[in-house]
Amino acid sequence: MKKLFIALFVIMTGVVMLAGQQRYTFVFRDALVTYLQYDESRFSIPDNFNLLWVSGAKSWYVDEENTAFPFKLVDINDFSQFSLKEIYSNVFEIEGRQDILFYNSRISKWCLTDKKNLDSIRSKRTLILDAQGKTFIGLYASGNWKNTYEIDNMGNFISKLEINGVPVGETRLYLVNSSVNISSGYYQQEALLRTKSIAYAADSSNSYEAQVQSDTLFFDLGMVDMNSEYMALTADKYKLASFEDRYTVNPNLYSNITDPQPASIIRYFDNTVSNGIGKDLASGEVWLMENFDENTFAIKKGYIRDTPKDSEAWINLKSSWSLKYKSTITKDVTYNTTGGKDKRIMQIRIEFQNTSSETYKTRIYLSQPGITLDSFTNKGVASKIDNKSQGGIVWLDFDVSKDCYIELNLSVEK
Repeated sequence: MKKLFIALFVIMTGVVMLAGQQRYTFVFRDALVTYLQYDESRFSIPDNFNLLWVSGAKSWYVDEENTAFPFKLVDINDFSQFSLKEIYSNVFEIEGRQDILFYNSRISKWCLTDKKNLDSIRSKRTLILDAQGKTFIGLYASGNWKNTYEIDNMGNFISKLEINGVPVGETRLYLVNSSVNISSGYYQQEALLRTKSIAYAADSSNSYEAQVQSDTLFFDLGMVDMNSEYMALTADKYKLASFEDRYTVNPNLYSNITDPQPASIIRYFDNTVSNGIGKDLASGEVWLMENFDENTFAIKKGYIRDTPKDSEAWINLKSSWSLKYKSTITKDVTYNTTGGKDKRIMQIRIEFQNTSSETYKTRIYLSQPGITLDSFTNKGVASKIDNKSQGGIVWLDFDVSKDCYIELNLSVEK
């Protein structure tokens, strides 16, 4: 069990203290959803929240109390040069003025009113419940979260979480690696059921282990006092036993690359226990840390895809200055097989230009259903060629020290 190192960087705001006996909050990639247990017949829906779900009640309805106030219609484009501060969703304070700019959903127009009318813009909404036993009320608001990682040239790999959302106070907090797909007040629950994902869970003792529940990726952070709009947490720290940077090219199967393109420098490592991790990694930004004057700084940003444990992780670091490539389709024939399927026979020449005296570890990688590497020809000084190709994947690892080219003979069944 790893420790969950928590460092909170807080931007203090007014906390929405939701009444209720027990609260669960789920921050999705695109929204915040909070559920609270409630046993009374009337519930005031707070500003910045909308009603999502009610369960356990025999019946319910929302009573809206609207206050009349003066406003005028405006063109939103007339305010592009003003400094606007969002008070809550679609309601803005205009810097240096006593006006409030807001979107009037009843008439689908942007409007302007005096700041003294701010409390009247949003109607007072009360949920009226005919409850029978335990009732849960679901509310949603703006929110999101993302993964970030740090990796340095010594193999130190740090996982971090950044959370943005409307404060809700003390809650059991979950981060879910999917979009909740809330649009116009409608909750598309089936989107969650289709989500393939990875999971982490944390108990109240601030430790966690990998876990999958209902095929949904989540972080269970336990009980958290969510009293700010922004929180940053260091989730875990790893030490990679080995990793490798390779100059990677991805030839185009449908057109020539005539102007030399820089190879992508990608850092590869095995996501295994023996290599220092062995945990499912969610996709996110990766910062490459390097030392300058005995200090470590983040200087390059890459990206890692969803990487299950016991698979190879890829981090795209940057483009090469010295190794470039171009590709030419020298043969392209499609015919119909006896089984009635189309089969495409291709030959692609990939030319490498090495403008330095260095030797670069290089990779050719193509992924497409039905593709097969039938053979290849090495022309020049590419060496130490390792053919890792398999069904649907073309994969060659080799070294490039000078200008050279490789010809790939491919077949693609459709």
